[in-house]
Amino acid sequence: MVINLQELIEKTIDFIWIDGSELHIPMPSTRFVNKVNRSENEFSRIYELTLEFLNTNKEGREFALEDVEQLNSVQLTAILSAAIGVISEVDEHPNL
Repeated sequence: MVINLQELIEKTIDFIWIDGSELHIPMPSTRFVNKVNRSENEFSRIYELTLEFLNTNKEGREFALEDVEQLNSVQLTAILSAAIGVISEVDEHPNL
């Protein structure tokens, strides 16, 4: 079995932002995963984590805290669920 690390680096989580632009966000880093695992369930922390995750996009678009704060709870949950879903998938299948 060969695990292609280059292919895994190129894998992204894709979103269409509220203005219609497409974002390609790389898989969450180990550092980000650790922050999520240690985070509290308070909105200020959730906003910070979402902002950090969004700002890793391959398009180089920079988001501000205000951009994240304007999201409704469903949009915010969808973004974090996508990141956490990838984290869970890796935990379940370490060879991905």
